[in-house]
Amino acid sequence: GLRYEYNDQKSPKEFLGIQIPNGRVTDGALVARLGVNYALAEFTNLRASWGQGYRYPTITERFIRTSFGGFQIFPNPLLQPEYGFSTELAVKQGLKIGSIQGFLDVAAFWQEYSDMIEFSFQNNPLGFTPINVGNTRIAGFETSFMGKFDIWKINFTTLMGYTYIDPIYKDYDTNEQISSTVSAGVNVLKYRSKHSAKIDIEGTFKGAFIGFAHQYYSHLINIDKVFEAPVAGQDIFEIGAFRRLNPNGFNVIDLRGGYALGRVKISGIVSNLTNQLYTIRPGLAEAPINYTLRLDLSF
Repeated sequence: GLRYEYNDQKSPKEFLGIQIPNGRVTDGALVARLGVNYALAEFTNLRASWGQGYRYPTITERFIRTSFGGFQIFPNPLLQPEYGFSTELAVKQGLKIGSIQGFLDVAAFWQEYSDMIEFSFQNNPLGFTPINVGNTRIAGFETSFMGKFDIWKINFTTLMGYTYIDPIYKDYDTNEQISSTVSAGVNVLKYRSKHSAKIDIEGTFKGAFIGFAHQYYSHLINIDKVFEAPVAGQDIFEIGAFRRLNPNGFNVIDLRGGYALGRVKISGIVSNLTNQLYTIRPGLAEAPINYTLRLDLSF
């Protein structure tokens, strides 16, 4: 596939003291992608893909000031478009071992970006602003299994997966704006979990069902350094303290169960069963334990 993207963004001729000739910026790029899928055997498929990416900064990123959770978001009218490509090589294999039937999928991927846009925290004024952080690379692999099996006449379905990524700044050693702002002082993209995993199993028997889900997020190695640095000797955000108390990531467990009879199904769901205090994005606590009672009626 091929496509051409063209952007014509109109704005004031001057914004935040920055001159924008004629109040207009135009930019465009030709974007290509290629994919192939080959049936190596009856239940074995190989696939490969390569695709380019192009993203022009949004009006929000360039011109809008807003806030969230007590933090300010500042615009950056000097943002440049980001470019990149992504490639994947994978195999999908059908499996049948006893009562176990399903598909195992294993994929390796490689992504690179030029002039990648990332929100970075700044002290003056205090808040986040989008900047071009230069060239980045995200490589890794993921594996998943989707299938079903029987135990003592109970029918089980399952979906499980694991993803590993190695996200780095290609310009880390030469760009002080990057290396001086990461919290751990190592070359890892900010706000990324290197490891994530999920398992979901549900069993059914004569209309009754019960399910279990477990998600794992590894520790964010790097965040904005300013969040962990004391201000006037005080940890005003308390993000650094929370991260030091939770250096191994988070495990979140959900439980569900219910009964279906004809067109009626009643189910109960317990999310965050262990009432884990966890954050996927630092400074924003995810939901505590909560209970849901649900009634479905089919017509």
